[in-house]
Amino acid sequence: MAIGDTTRPVPLPGSDQQLKTGGAWYYGYIVRAAGAAGVAIYDGTSAAGRLLGQTTLAAAGEQTVALPFPVWAADGIFVDIVSGSPTGSVFIA
Repeated sequence: MAIGDTTRPVPLPGSDQQLKTGGAWYYGYIVRAAGAAGVAIYDGTSAAGRLLGQTTLAAAGEQTVALPFPVWAADGIFVDIVSGSPTGSVFIA
């Protein structure tokens, strides 16, 4: 099985949340916001982990990040909803 065969989008939670416990491949994200919003994604179990990605959007903003190669998040994937009510997905395997 090649890396990416099991890649799946995991919806952004409405608040700070652990998306995956244990190791995971991180591929990127898509974030949309009706109003201003901010999201940070960490390798770990809290916002004290290693930063994998982050974005701050203005109202009606959207950002997509697709990494050319996945990053191994040894301690899991944690999403910090920094501000606003963003929607979207984090791509992990």
